[in-house]
Amino acid sequence: MNDRRLGFPAFYFLLPFWLVGCGGALYQVAPLPTGPALPSHTVELAEGGTALRVGAAFYDGDGSLRQFEANLPLAGVLAVEVHLSNQGGESADLPVMKIEVRGEKGPPLLPLAGDRALRRVMQAYGNRLYTIESHRVTLARYQEIQLSLTGELSPGGERRGVLFFAIPPQAPVEGRFSLMVALGERKVEIPLPVRPR
Repeated sequence: MNDRRLGFPAFYFLLPFWLVGCGGALYQVAPLPTGPALPSHTVELAEGGTALRVGAAFYDGDGSLRQFEANLPLAGVLAVEVHLSNQGGESADLPVMKIEVRGEKGPPLLPLAGDRALRRVMQAYGNRLYTIESHRVTLARYQEIQLSLTGELSPGGERRGVLFFAIPPQAPVEGRFSLMVALGERKVEIPLPVRPR
């Protein structure tokens, strides 16, 4: 009886050190695939000096299990891989580009930063007890593959990354999605295929 009473508080005393000290990752996030470019559409700025080629595809349940070791659509997260390449003669100012995803019905899906996407996944999988280090490592991997839309894309330059969007609770997780890209006065809708295996 005395041993139990002494051991129980000791567990709670050591728990914070265990949570801080243990490494690893909550989920193994793979580097982005380096296969052929995704099917693309070309969008030109209104001034005509820049032509951006945009390719995109989304990760379905099986694809996200391979890429993120978690079923993101079931967790309410749509991960879209996007390729950007500047085919024009002038740099493209990426912050002025507007990207959104639409489902078959309803308003556009809300964009998610990497930390909020990971939070949804953790809630769906019931991750309540984890180490600080494992969360830090996993979040860093989400952020590493997230597409950066800052700065300029020089002529001939390319960028590749993932954008995360929140799937509404009532939306079909395997429904049809489209990527809407707006540059200046030009706007294009890209039907999103499933990411190739």
